[in-house]
Amino acid sequence: MDVLTLHEINNSFPEKTYQFPILHNPEWWLEINIDALPIPDKVKFDSEIKENIPVEIRNNKGIYMFFLEPQHPFSPEIKHLVYVGRVRAGNTNFSFLKRFDDYKKNIGNLNGSRNKVLLTNLWPNHTFVYFYSLNQKTDEEIAEIEDLLIKKILPPLNHRIGGKAGQTRQIYN
Repeated sequence: MDVLTLHEINNSFPEKTYQFPILHNPEWWLEINIDALPIPDKVKFDSEIKENIPVEIRNNKGIYMFFLEPQHPFSPEIKHLVYVGRVRAGNTNFSFLKRFDDYKKNIGNLNGSRNKVLLTNLWPNHTFVYFYSLNQKTDEEIAEIEDLLIKKILPPLNHRIGGKAGQTRQIYN
């Protein structure tokens, strides 16, 4: 499935499509008090994502993060965290496969939410998903980790941000 063109996206969302101010606050990063996350499984986001999710993690629960990875012709490697989400164990509506079925449906589709359209169409070949399997944690613990990461890192395509971080949301719109 082809991604939307920049022209199609701009006609539906005329704001500054590629402009996402990023807030890097090292003091907030120090407030991320969680056990070390495991080494993630990295999968390129495209129309084949569901088929490319490793079989051994498809029914796991955990955290996933969308990263934009520009391919500049110089070093160092650059990655931008643009979205954090979570999944539940098993074959539920919140499994990796079900969640990514929803994202996949937004490729080439202007009818999704603004953030899903932008996330799934703006950076083909430069968007990757990191899956952190957290089967040893409860769903509540995973929700707390997701919430903490969103509040302290402020990924620009997450809607739900509270506390002091929530007060900065207007910089993204």
